[in-house]
Amino acid sequence: TESQFGIGTRREGFPWNLSGTYVQATPHVYSIDAEGNEHHFLAQYYRSTQEMASNLFRKGYQWPFHATRMLDFGSSLVDLAIYRESAA
Repeated sequence: TESQFGIGTRREGFPWNLSGTYVQATPHVYSIDAEGNEHHFLAQYYRSTQEMASNLFRKGYQWPFHATRMLDFGSSLVDLAIYRESAA
């Protein structure tokens, strides 16, 4: 089961965009191969663990997918990675 929760705020009260999926902790994103082994596929898309973790966290408020966030290893690269992994 998949769930998505949204949080809305007034701009003057709290100036963060919290609508949509709000990631409060970095999730453990992985795929399982035919032999039951975890495969951490996001690491193939980012240059460092810090860059990967930062963009995975940002994915919570930088949505939906946008082509400009594909540039410079941005947060929409997470969407592409998950799409490719689920299509494999």
